[in-house]
Amino acid sequence: MWALIIMNIIGFAAAGYDKYAAIHKKRRISERSLTMLAVCLGGAGVILAFLLFRHKTKHYALFFRILIITLAEYAALFFIFKDPELLKQAGGIFSKNS
Repeated sequence: MWALIIMNIIGFAAAGYDKYAAIHKKRRISERSLTMLAVCLGGAGVILAFLLFRHKTKHYALFFRILIITLAEYAALFFIFKDPELLKQAGGIFSKNS
């Protein structure tokens, strides 16, 4: 749970900094890096920053790519943590008892 929160904060900060860098003509964060943050569980933070800062609003492909990655990750996490048997089958790497 903490990893999810931390990665979303990092994703939000990265997208926010990219907006700042765009305004002040500084070095930008690549779309590939923002997508990788989404892959590493930071997609909700990136999406929230896009909407809040009105950043990359014309980059529909990027927005929907990050949205689909985020929804797929959250669905997988939901199903994994919903059923304790799946955690046991995974070798207990996610369970609190191991």
